[in-house]
Amino acid sequence: MEAANTKQAESLFPSLAKALQGELDQLKKTRSEVILFGGECVGSFAGYFYYRFEIPEDLFLRGVERAAFVLGSAEPVSFDGRLVSHENQYLTIALPVDCGPQLPEVKCSWNHEDHVKPVLDILTASDTAASLAGLLLQPDPANNAVFKPVQPLTQKDHSVGRIDALQKILSNRVTLLWGPVQSGKRRILSLAAASWMNAGKKVLYLSSSNEFVDEALVKTAEVCKQLGIDSTMIARVGLPLNQHADALGPISFEQAVDAAKAEKRKTFQERASLLDVYWRIKVKHALHESYTRTIADAREKLTSIKKQLDQVSREIAAAKESIQQIEKASMMDRLKKGFNKDDLAAGQKQLAEKQQVQKRLTTVQQSLSNEIVRLESSGPISYEDGKNFREATKRIEELGGIQKVTETVNDFIKVDEATMLKSKSFVGTTAAGALSHPILKSMKLDFVIVDDAEAIMLPLLAAVATFAKDSIVVSGDPFQLALEPLSNTDLALQLLHRDIFLYTARSEDLHRLFEWAEKNPQWSVLLSSQFATTPKLASFVAAVLFDDKVKVQPAPQTKGKIYFIDTSDLRSQCRQYVGKKKILPSNEQQTKKSLECVKHALMEPNRHASDVGVIVPFSGPTFFTRLQLRVNNMSNMEVGLPGTFRGRRKKAVIFDTSVAGMDFSMRPMD
Repeated sequence: MEAANTKQAESLFPSLAKALQGELDQLKKTRSEVILFGGECVGSFAGYFYYRFEIPEDLFLRGVERAAFVLGSAEPVSFDGRLVSHENQYLTIALPVDCGPQLPEVKCSWNHEDHVKPVLDILTASDTAASLAGLLLQPDPANNAVFKPVQPLTQKDHSVGRIDALQKILSNRVTLLWGPVQSGKRRILSLAAASWMNAGKKVLYLSSSNEFVDEALVKTAEVCKQLGIDSTMIARVGLPLNQHADALGPISFEQAVDAAKAEKRKTFQERASLLDVYWRIKVKHALHESYTRTIADAREKLTSIKKQLDQVSREIAAAKESIQQIEKASMMDRLKKGFNKDDLAAGQKQLAEKQQVQKRLTTVQQSLSNEIVRLESSGPISYEDGKNFREATKRIEELGGIQKVTETVNDFIKVDEATMLKSKSFVGTTAAGALSHPILKSMKLDFVIVDDAEAIMLPLLAAVATFAKDSIVVSGDPFQLALEPLSNTDLALQLLHRDIFLYTARSEDLHRLFEWAEKNPQWSVLLSSQFATTPKLASFVAAVLFDDKVKVQPAPQTKGKIYFIDTSDLRSQCRQYVGKKKILPSNEQQTKKSLECVKHALMEPNRHASDVGVIVPFSGPTFFTRLQLRVNNMSNMEVGLPGTFRGRRKKAVIFDTSVAGMDFSMRPMD
């Protein structure tokens, strides 16, 4: 049976690679660069500075974590940075340079092939089908038991169902763990990780986004502390969201590497300081090109004036010497050289003219010097900065140039990152980050946990499964909104548009997953108990989506309200484009009603704009809604589609289901 499954997997992986290549071909047709405007610095971490921008809607950034950035245009400064989070119309980036509290403009570009090629390389490798990935995609119950299960670590507050799920995870080579939000998936995964760590095993935790990775590692560190397991053996690889930076700082791999390099830089002070000064002020020059150009022009004029003054000074000295020769010449010398009274007068006249020129140039020089001092005293780049930059640039040139000095410093402060990372028992990062990480790709870990798996395409899931030696746990909620790949070929519909749960169940119908779980209870584990902070909504979802297979248990101090507002009496009409029959993709009266709901939501104490989200059914009204929020001084509020809010949490959500220009709501949304 195992040989048959391996043979099936051998034919499957080329298909996965082909489907992913088709998706890459479509991605190459999308935008690969954007100019970001008006960024606000929201924090810093491990030598990176976080800037948050509002971005257009036509950016497809799923799986993109690294990008190239360019500051300025006259003398552009280029460097590599990170994309930390994409939250509807907001993008948070991390730059390795401090650009101040505001970043007016930066060019961002990325290459989808850089993020897809590592996956293709794994899928086309000769030994991929024989790895645990083959068993994940071609389940074989007869070969799914681990040789020696580890002892589970549990906590007193766990139900029998959750303990049973934990024991199955620790006993299986492949486990699919699924259930609704607040069903305890993350707690069980943290206990499984702690159990493996306690047994001396190495665990890799992966998820679809930095936000989910952060939350999972905070939870795992908390569980390890409760169970008496050393949490310093946990490593967060990649940059966390700014709001999680303090909590994850002690276990951040990037933070540890940055600290180790900073310690080494102390013993290589001169060159390191030169680079710090050079790049700090170089960035200022790029950010303030107009100012820099003005200063440069003034200095160029000042240099020209100094050259003219030097020339005039030499000419004055020559004129004075000539006059002295005439005045001191004897009668015989005057006759021999032909001197006369007119020569003396001409020389004195020429001297006076040169002195006038000198006086005028001195005045201009003084004026230019005063202007430069004024500009530098009131401008973004001070005189001291300018002086330090010129001195640093000169010294760097003496040492061989900026490239050579940078390479020398980088070589000196290099740390053994591989040894540092391999010493950890639990590593957490995103699936995309793991696949492109040079150290993680070379590591073979005992166990792999993939959370939020319904948001990870099958080819990527198969690729990360090859990292596991003993077991893999795939966790998620298949009833969340489906993936939206760009490719729509038959192969893509089969392998990209279905998540791992539907693919393994060989079904297109979500409701058949319950039957599938009942037939495979050992490795398809449904968590049938949900702790809900909004019991009415959770009960509705449990009945409609989960066929009453999930029991809703109200959490302590339940709260929350749901309002349904009928706006049909507005009879709102949508405006038309001037001179055209097409209607605008927005509804003014309906949007006005949504804004009233937003204002009501913001009346709650300690609630901020970032705590509220506005969801609309289609992309058309999003821009108009954002504009109206800004006009009403309600910025920093996310507006998006159901898909862009997938897995997100807000204290208040306004869901506008009205179709633009109609007096009824969108029936499928109802």
